[in-house]
Amino acid sequence: MKRIAAGVGLLAALASVAAADTLYDLTTFGNDVIPSVGIGHLLGGACIANTDVAAAHITSPAVSAFADKVVVTVGVVHNVTNSSYTQQALASLGTAYQYEDGEGEARSLTSATTLFPSATVIIPLHVVNLFSGYFVEKIGRATLAAEGTAYADTTFHGRYEKESSVFSVPLFLSAAYKRRLALSGGLIFSYLDSREKRSVDFVSGAHEDITDVVDMYAAGTSWALGALLDYDFIRVGASFRTGSNMSGHEELSNEVADIWKSVDIDIAAPGCFKVGASIVTKPLTVEVDYETSQWSRLKLGDGYLSVNDIYRYSLGVSYTGTGLWNAAEYPLLLGYYRQPLDQRTEEAPESTEDGYLAGTTIAIAQGRAKVVVGLEYITRKTAGMPELHEEAFGFYLSIAVQEAWRRPMKH
Repeated sequence: MKRIAAGVGLLAALASVAAADTLYDLTTFGNDVIPSVGIGHLLGGACIANTDVAAAHITSPAVSAFADKVVVTVGVVHNVTNSSYTQQALASLGTAYQYEDGEGEARSLTSATTLFPSATVIIPLHVVNLFSGYFVEKIGRATLAAEGTAYADTTFHGRYEKESSVFSVPLFLSAAYKRRLALSGGLIFSYLDSREKRSVDFVSGAHEDITDVVDMYAAGTSWALGALLDYDFIRVGASFRTGSNMSGHEELSNEVADIWKSVDIDIAAPGCFKVGASIVTKPLTVEVDYETSQWSRLKLGDGYLSVNDIYRYSLGVSYTGTGLWNAAEYPLLLGYYRQPLDQRTEEAPESTEDGYLAGTTIAIAQGRAKVVVGLEYITRKTAGMPELHEEAFGFYLSIAVQEAWRRPMKH
């Protein structure tokens, strides 16, 4: 990650144009993704004390024990993001950029992103349930393009591309006691992947074009436990995930110098946890959650991909009354969350993401499927820098299909 970043100043010092899912992708190892399957997304991730099986997630797994049918859930999010920034403000986040001109000039960026962040499956067995799926937990995509002159006024076109992601596949067994207490436990398989690529094309041909690529990947496993207690008007939930020592490779290639090098790498991800409680009344249910991320302070060898702790506060509200509209049939779901973004250096100012979500659920196919639709509004700001901020407007769609694993037999 650091080898190419040191050379990006050649691009950023000139007439550069950024493109990214979020502007902060240029300076972070991707952003943490909130739970994005079923109703958990619209509740801002505050769903560990929720008994709806459509809220089952990698950090809220115990509710999967309450499923008595096969449940398959998928989700998709589409966002349009508007960013305002100055080059000087971006540099303060800990990049290796070396700006020369226009560092105080106000700039803007608009991007559109469609993400398929999660899919889950719950299979009820005789005594226990099997819970698995695919979860994107961290993702980032950014591009920096530039054109200018270098090496005695030689014109060039440059491009810097960066992609990073972490996704996980859990394999849990869960069981319930009288639909009051649910427990789950199992393994989580995680995979980290990143690529940085820098291309410099000299127009006159006086110099050889340059293409540098750094690919990095690592995989590891962790153990996880989850619990949910439903005590009528109060529900509490918690989950814990052990740390993961991920091993893999980093490969560096340079086409001009015909260099190719591969080295073994080790990435240490810390343990994490999630706790939450909800108050259940009619027609209102309110839940508050707190969780830490396993992808905080990722340690790569002797250094860190991020130096700060990532945590999330979330609030979820479900309304099923009739005072606003027919919420008994179309529940009103409201969510809010706050989390910091990665910091690349200790000196970088803190950046914070706030999300506001709202939507409802619609039962279809004689109750055999539930469609979740909603809107989200996200802001990202950096402390002490009003000239660096983002606003994202998104649409969320999820569907949970329930089918009988076996028909009950009556004799």
